[in-house]
Amino acid sequence: GPSRPQDIKSLVINFTDSIDPTQEISFMRLYKNSPLLENHALLMVTTPQLQRIVDKYSHLSVVSAIEAQFSGVKIDIVMLSRYSNSLWEEILGFARRRSVPVVYHLDDNLLEIPADLGIDYYNAPDRRQAMLGLISGADLVLASTEPLARQLSSYEHKKIVHSPIY
Repeated sequence: GPSRPQDIKSLVINFTDSIDPTQEISFMRLYKNSPLLENHALLMVTTPQLQRIVDKYSHLSVVSAIEAQFSGVKIDIVMLSRYSNSLWEEILGFARRRSVPVVYHLDDNLLEIPADLGIDYYNAPDRRQAMLGLISGADLVLASTEPLARQLSSYEHKKIVHSPIY
């Protein structure tokens, strides 16, 4: 990435539940190693980091707290990758206030995890609501594969594309 702030040509803020292999493979390595992305920056914001921002500006609304944290920073894209937490509407509100496009990234269909896998995390009603809200509220849904893009197209959305990362 850029070594000095004045060298940044574009900035993507990626809100994510946590830094996991998906974030490392899909975004962090790409930004670190691609000559095409030299002087383009990626800022990862995990759910715990976002909560610290909200706590830091507890006198403000959540949207205003996010705005205060990033005031003076030119943001080109707000991405939410595998995001399923309760502050999704506030992140969309922040992006809309800034007139910044929103991309929702999924590398698995987290809305249809088979019950026999015993993974209840994404089946919680508030997480499902967040994912459905982001699918319909984002400007673009980025699916990691073409089959996943087809699966996600059954949900309301304007445009779903896949990336050739996998």
